[in-house]
Amino acid sequence: MLVIALFAIPLTGCGSDAAAAAPSLARAVADAGRAQTGDADPRPVCPNPHGGQCLGPLEPGTYTTVTFSPAITYTVPAGWTNGEDLPGNFLLQLEGDSRYLGIYRDANVPDGCAEHPDPDVSQSVSDYTRWLRRHPLLRATKPIPVSLGGLHGVAIDISKAPGTEGEGCTYEETITGAVPFIVGGRGPASLHHVIMDGWKERLYLLRYKRGNVAIEVGPEGASLPEYLKEIRPILRSLRFAKD
Repeated sequence: MLVIALFAIPLTGCGSDAAAAAPSLARAVADAGRAQTGDADPRPVCPNPHGGQCLGPLEPGTYTTVTFSPAITYTVPAGWTNGEDLPGNFLLQLEGDSRYLGIYRDANVPDGCAEHPDPDVSQSVSDYTRWLRRHPLLRATKPIPVSLGGLHGVAIDISKAPGTEGEGCTYEETITGAVPFIVGGRGPASLHHVIMDGWKERLYLLRYKRGNVAIEVGPEGASLPEYLKEIRPILRSLRFAKD
């Protein structure tokens, strides 16, 4: 979705948003062109035509993804919806809320304004972190070591660098000053997200095999600390399958 963290197309977080969720410019650009997988069991029909085997609106409880790899077990309170369960994309949102929690397998740094990876930067957590810290249009906080769901890595908060208002990429002649920070293309993840002036996001980069699992907390321009407080129980509940 351009989730503006671009069109998080959540150009956050994706090219298509869950039908049950509010539209998001940030998620709008990035998650386009995904194919819905078939469902042979009695699971609910995913309300997002590009959301794979998502569950849609969730009752409070514990669930496990079917398509995302590694499988994710997670627990949600009332009011949440699962809009994507794809090999490289997983999405949770409060119903009717454009803010989102997105999880991506083997995310990459973008090649400038293009919707494909920079061929000179690997998917390792150290290389990704270094790129974020050195980007002239981004302010990235010092990486903090974290452990989430059995995986280890770092947490970084990102925003536009001071004095860079209006600088960045232009998309569809209407979005200006956007800075891409995460993209799919080398692996199963499908996304292209940017961050905009005045926005702040949390990015967890976790080591997984030779690549990563990236967790994006996208407040879509709202308060990051308030959203982190709201989703902290979900983050703490995450468990990634070992394979």
